[in-house]
Amino acid sequence: MTKTSKLKQIRRYSAGLVRVGLLTIVTLSIALVLLVRSAVVRADDAMLDFGRHLQLLSETGMGSGERGVVLNGQQLGFRVFITDQDMVTALDYYESWCRGGTGSFTEQENGLQVLGQEDEAVSLVQDRSWTDLTRRAVDGEIGFVACIKHGLPNASRETLSAKASDFVESGNLADLGQFHYASVTRVEGGTRVVAVWTEGDFRPIDMFPTEGDAPGFAMTGMRRPPSGRRMLSAGEIGNSETITVFIECEESIDELSEFYRKDFETRGWQVLDDSDNSEGHMFVIQKNDEMRIVAIASDDGERTVTVVSAN
Repeated sequence: MTKTSKLKQIRRYSAGLVRVGLLTIVTLSIALVLLVRSAVVRADDAMLDFGRHLQLLSETGMGSGERGVVLNGQQLGFRVFITDQDMVTALDYYESWCRGGTGSFTEQENGLQVLGQEDEAVSLVQDRSWTDLTRRAVDGEIGFVACIKHGLPNASRETLSAKASDFVESGNLADLGQFHYASVTRVEGGTRVVAVWTEGDFRPIDMFPTEGDAPGFAMTGMRRPPSGRRMLSAGEIGNSETITVFIECEESIDELSEFYRKDFETRGWQVLDDSDNSEGHMFVIQKNDEMRIVAIASDDGERTVTVVSAN
């Protein structure tokens, strides 16, 4: 692979990874609004918009298949695939699963792909105790189903209220349930499904602290900025690509650029690109089989440093 094609691949991948990570956090926050009925219309609009953005991931290198994404120390499941089923059938299938289906989210996706081949019908579970934790909406060529699946069929409102209180106290979404989101849209050849879900413990409140570093990977092979704090650390499980974002850096773009030139020279990195752009300054560096992009930008009077790594 040439340097240019590798660089394009890293940029596409990092764009997709940042998008799915940040948008998922926003949507998880909105998902909790599912418990507040007065805000349902706004929640539906926001989740439809989230789905539109997720659908764009197929154009950024985050292609089909299932993967795990680690975002600021928390793990998310992520999957893209195309099914022969139409949008309504796909949404029916996910809504049925949210309101009473068993098995893992992935197993249900596999089931959806073969649905119809054996003339299996979708049967919506009419257990209304799930309703307050499940939402579904369609707008033209896109739709979604989202739920926080608590795993307690016929649970009373008192029980759900107690679980919600446990979540508020602990900050662990697993105390309330597992979040599942599926966006569907019509494409040539069928319906494309983009799904995001949590598995096990998930602490969204811990992901973006107001002070200090967010949880994440320790960056090796180069120094972090002299000032600032880590805001984002993301990577795909089983994949070498990672992205780290530092914000609130006090140094100027020129000072940070000179800081990294000296660091790269000291640590034996080959500098493939050292140039200004419309947003600030960018380095492309390489050592053996590893390539990194280091982007320095200015945002509201403060500098940010973004490091994308790939083998």
